[in-house]
Amino acid sequence: LLLLDIPVSLILTEKSFQVVLEELDLKVGGGDSIQKSQRVIEYLKLPMEKAPLLQVYGNHQLDAPPSSGTHMTAGMVIIPCSMGT
Repeated sequence: LLLLDIPVSLILTEKSFQVVLEELDLKVGGGDSIQKSQRVIEYLKLPMEKAPLLQVYGNHQLDAPPSSGTHMTAGMVIIPCSMGT
């Protein structure tokens, strides 16, 4: 999606942060949304100019735009953290 210049909002639970850290060795945690977006873009080896298209939010950020019922989106994907969820 990012390569097609389609904005992406990424919301990670604390457990998914742990899975990402352990299984992918991707250090997402810490810093603001911009810094987290840049780390994900670097990990995915995408051009850094795509970073503004990616917004990374924590699970408890109730002020994140996707948390609002009025937030417009073209679609949504919910991915479980493990096989048991």
